[in-house]
Amino acid sequence: MTNLLDIGRSGILAYRTALAVTAENVANVGTDGYRRRDVSTITAGGGQSTPITAPTGGQGVTVAEIRRAFDALATARARSATADQAAAQRHLDGVTAIETLMIPGDDGIDGTLRQFFDALGALAGNPTDSVTRSQTLRRGEALAEAVSGLATGMAGLRRDLLAEAGHVTQEAGAVLEELAALSRRMSGHSDSNAAAAAALHPLADIRDSLLDRLSGLLPVSVSLGQNGRPTIRLGSEAGPLLLEGDRAALLGLGEGTPLTLEMRGTDGAPRETRLLPSGALGGLSRALGALDMAAQDL
Repeated sequence: MTNLLDIGRSGILAYRTALAVTAENVANVGTDGYRRRDVSTITAGGGQSTPITAPTGGQGVTVAEIRRAFDALATARARSATADQAAAQRHLDGVTAIETLMIPGDDGIDGTLRQFFDALGALAGNPTDSVTRSQTLRRGEALAEAVSGLATGMAGLRRDLLAEAGHVTQEAGAVLEELAALSRRMSGHSDSNAAAAAALHPLADIRDSLLDRLSGLLPVSVSLGQNGRPTIRLGSEAGPLLLEGDRAALLGLGEGTPLTLEMRGTDGAPRETRLLPSGALGGLSRALGALDMAAQDL
């Protein structure tokens, strides 16, 4: 006969584990990057019959696995949305700065132009008047100073945008290095049983937090391999490798418009791309394009 005490003991142990997982979920409800866990239990099978023993019934319950809440499709969509939002925000910040330089109204370049042409109109009606001529000259000098000041402001804004793009590139490279180090740690773990798989969960939380941070900087495509180790490509699944195993690409930045991302890939080969459809770097590239068009118009 199955030992009733052993069955009861198995239930207590299994649900003690479940209670501990629930407590961990509650304790980490505000922890950045933490994903909820839940416990899956299964019936513990009984013994098989032998020539000298009869089969036994179930032996209670046991913990099959501690699962980490993770939806790969939803996560990929969220990262894509993060990259699009970051690009839109950096682009908006850039064009807002350009508009601020222009300052529409009497104090801006359009107001100065209007005052200058009004003065020319007055001068055309009375070309011999010394006061009108003097006023027109002053309006012309004010316009020249305004255009020169606007050009200087645009040049300064361009330097600022390039410096920000450089910081974004450096940050992306640092995140890739952190992910490479994390991948080395994950490769040292086994997911052969429930306890070993659960030991990978904190590392997976860190991985997802770093990947979310990276997706705000660059457009990336992520696939997960053994033990949850990420493989990262720039842009689509056919893009150049940014991280493979524990090897990360080295990133640099060219100063052309649109921005050129320079990479030394995981295989050591140099590559470059101007295809940056999203992420903060893509938004900065579009902002630089808008600034250069404004400077050309000026």
